[in-house]
Amino acid sequence: MTDTPAEPDLDSLQALDTTHDAFLGGKVHVYQPRKGRHRAGLDAVYLAAALPDGTKGHVVDLGSGVGTAGLCAAARLPNVNVTLVDVDPVALALARRNIDEPSNKAFADRIKVMDADITAKGKIRHETGLTS
Repeated sequence: MTDTPAEPDLDSLQALDTTHDAFLGGKVHVYQPRKGRHRAGLDAVYLAAALPDGTKGHVVDLGSGVGTAGLCAAARLPNVNVTLVDVDPVALALARRNIDEPSNKAFADRIKVMDADITAKGKIRHETGLTS
């Protein structure tokens, strides 16, 4: 089993240079790093839009980063629950911040975050809760 990276402390997260961006005409608000890591854009919106209207159930966003695609899916599909999965502690901390963002309150209760390495061996993935 590999060691799980420690979540960054609040001071280091606050020191991170971020932008506060709106998606879906302002229905979704996301904090993301200004540079140095992947930045979500229309790719996340298109990914969420690929889910047909009326989709129900559980959506798992593997490699979710700060959660933009999953948040967009939850914003447009009221009958889905979303799990954001990533291994990057900074991205996960920002994903949690994005779920707590007041602008995302309408759908935030349907989103959870999971710290898991999707490239790990099956036993390790299962131990973190990432199963079929």
